[in-house]
Amino acid sequence: MPHVGYVAVTLAMVLALYATVVALVGAKRRLPELVTSARNAAFGVAALLTLAVVILETLLLTGHYQTKYVYETSNLAAPLFFRITALWGSQNGSLLFWSWLMSMFGALALFQKWGSMRQMMPYVIAVIQINLAFFTMLVVFVAN
Repeated sequence: MPHVGYVAVTLAMVLALYATVVALVGAKRRLPELVTSARNAAFGVAALLTLAVVILETLLLTGHYQTKYVYETSNLAAPLFFRITALWGSQNGSLLFWSWLMSMFGALALFQKWGSMRQMMPYVIAVIQINLAFFTMLVVFVAN
């Protein structure tokens, strides 16, 4: 199961890079289908990071001590609250947690403002996704 989380974060990184490039190209060439593709990719990033967070939380709550992160930050004897919050109990988990939060707020902004601020959306997507690409690169290449 930890491998699925790693693959999800890696795919989220690739998808965030894709969304950044496609959003900017779509804005420059005035191609709404590219901007829509970038929007869908941003939702995909949020879904993949949600999957990774759910997997890590499951590992923390079930005491999967074969996973290094769980071994270092969790204890089954600890109260449930502390096992839940162990997700951001170290730098590695904190990077994943903040990436997930950023992806969720970005997806919410796209969902709420897509119709009313259509001209600005490619740039919103690009800024959020390039930041997510950076954070997920840290998770994949440094924190893992």
